[in-house]
Amino acid sequence: MKETRMRTYHFLILAIGLGAFGCTKDSGTALQGGNPVNDLGADDGGVSSVDGGTIGGDMATSTDAMALDSTMMSAADMGAVEEPTCESTCNRFVECAEVVCPMGNGIVLRAACRMACQDSDDFVELAGDGQVCADLVTFVGRRSDAVAERCGEGTIPSNPICEAYARTASACMLEACPNAEQIGPGNEALFRSICSDAIARGDFQRAQLEGVEDAMCGHPLVGPVIAYLTTASANEGSGGLEPLCTEGPLVAGEVCHTACERLGECIPEGTSEEMGGYLRDYPSCRYVCGVTEGITDATWSCLSTANECAEAFQCFDTEPAEVEECRPYSELVARCLVGECAQAMPVQAGVGKYAYGICNALVDNSTFTVEALAEATAQDQCGMMTEPIVRYLLDSAAPGEGSGALEGLCADMPANPLPMCQAACTQLGPCIPDDADGRELRDRDFCEIFCVTNTDAISSDAWSCLSEATMCADVGPCFVDE
Repeated sequence: MKETRMRTYHFLILAIGLGAFGCTKDSGTALQGGNPVNDLGADDGGVSSVDGGTIGGDMATSTDAMALDSTMMSAADMGAVEEPTCESTCNRFVECAEVVCPMGNGIVLRAACRMACQDSDDFVELAGDGQVCADLVTFVGRRSDAVAERCGEGTIPSNPICEAYARTASACMLEACPNAEQIGPGNEALFRSICSDAIARGDFQRAQLEGVEDAMCGHPLVGPVIAYLTTASANEGSGGLEPLCTEGPLVAGEVCHTACERLGECIPEGTSEEMGGYLRDYPSCRYVCGVTEGITDATWSCLSTANECAEAFQCFDTEPAEVEECRPYSELVARCLVGECAQAMPVQAGVGKYAYGICNALVDNSTFTVEALAEATAQDQCGMMTEPIVRYLLDSAAPGEGSGALEGLCADMPANPLPMCQAACTQLGPCIPDDADGRELRDRDFCEIFCVTNTDAISSDAWSCLSEATMCADVGPCFVDE
């Protein structure tokens, strides 16, 4: 039943996704808004913007975790004609692909784009809707397997031209912020991602990076960015790394070093970003450990002393403390969800307990604060504080592993029929020992919501078998094939 318990708590992955790269409300690493090039009065040599975003993506990827997102269009974007055609759209796409996925073959990409365009009546309209380069490449990748294979989908790989920029900016960062030495190669990883993202969006031009390896720290693509990162000013989101510079890293460098070496050894190659694959990369791990709050100090300390992989993985196998303010909040979430999905009304109590687990996890990683929960509960209204969890449960397109758990139920297509789940949970609960893995299913409300949303951990055949059991001796055989 260990697998059952782990999958029962797949909502914890939401918490990891929100916090692992510092995508927390109070992490001190937000870099939102502002323009560290133009706003500081630097001669940008034609750079249009290095606007905000956050160090930490939604359900973060390693690239997004340290990227400065931009809302400005690239030079290719600016050249769009008023009435785009397949040819002009794909020409623009190939220009964008040159910087977003420089290893792709332009001839192949152009042909793949044209084929995708000819096969879809709305291709030109959707592709030409003012998208920045990274978005355009992602859009075409979703319409063409050939493009997705060469450029990936929704990711911005490190651009080779950014290596020199990363080395120069990292050295300058150490001059401006000596404490940055505590995150080691995480510095170069940060600036490599900033550069790759800025190139993909058209904010950095290749010509502007010529000779950057010999540039001084006042270079218009270096100095203003570092100032924006390290100094709080009137520019919105500035000073995200100021706490690192003034107070030091969140976790000591030597602890991060040992912990990240262990994770690099233990995380299997090919592990997805959402499941923590980004921590396999030592530089990215060092940045996450030293700057972001998504993983607790206790977990990093535990990882640094782990002698083997099984012991290291156990460092993550701790349940967040229960927060009293999460109880009324989770009941509010359940009411808001049922207001959108009447089919969930019979399992509303289970929805509340499901939301309660998510809430505890999000408080644990500092995404939610106790004060914000109390305020939301006092207002007793559906809104900004309830919407993230409601969307996560209702919409499979929402960020986070396991999102959309209730989508099928709300479409009158539950994973298992509710009457069968009610009968199965009535029998199963009393038969699970108090200290067993999967003991959460002893709670009938939670068991029912788990049953109507899940066939991965326990098959429909097993639930059907449980629904027909009359005593605990009948329960065991239902899991023979699980």
